[in-house]
Amino acid sequence: NLWAPPATRWAATLMSLGQRSSRMQEDCSSVLRKIGFEHEAEVDLDGTSLTADAADVERRVAVEFDGPTHFLGDGAPTGRTLFKHRLVRALGWRLVAVNSFEWERMDAVRKETHLKELLDGVEGAAATARSGDVDAASAGGNLARRG
Repeated sequence: NLWAPPATRWAATLMSLGQRSSRMQEDCSSVLRKIGFEHEAEVDLDGTSLTADAADVERRVAVEFDGPTHFLGDGAPTGRTLFKHRLVRALGWRLVAVNSFEWERMDAVRKETHLKELLDGVEGAAATARSGDVDAASAGGNLARRG
């Protein structure tokens, strides 16, 4: 409605983005299960009230589905999003960040492949860190910024 106050129109836009993001997040969770990544949804990380959209608590792998509100107009992640990613990694979690704009353009097969690659990347970073070659937090950070 063009005659609605700007705040009302903005709230409606955010609500619409949130609903779309929610559906994509559910789709992402479904694909994660399909490829064998068992997880819980909306996990409080280590009792900090910092939540991950999905996580395998035992393996300490957190998945963040970064919807449209996580990005600026130029496609760069917001400061808040980058800060949350840093906090998750600082708690010792390996982070997989899924970009909603990329997700929307993928077909079902590509979604599976993409998630497998991201998960393999955090597993590989952890193995490399255990061997002493790379700091796990920085390796996870590079991977998260890619997605």
